[in-house]
Amino acid sequence: MTYVNFFSEPGFSGLKDFQDLITGASLSFFKLYIAFKIWLGQKFWLMQIFFLNHDFQD
Repeated sequence: MTYVNFFSEPGFSGLKDFQDLITGASLSFFKLYIAFKIWLGQKFWLMQIFFLNHDFQD
């Protein structure tokens, strides 16, 4: 969660700060991004299946 605090800081400006952010929290951010994408994909897939079955039942 360090990148969230980093974005909140007023010192976040320019490419160097962004590079420091990437090198500092790239792994945890990548894991969080992948987990979010998987969660979002599963939720979308479940919603699709639910609506699909609902339409077929009607």
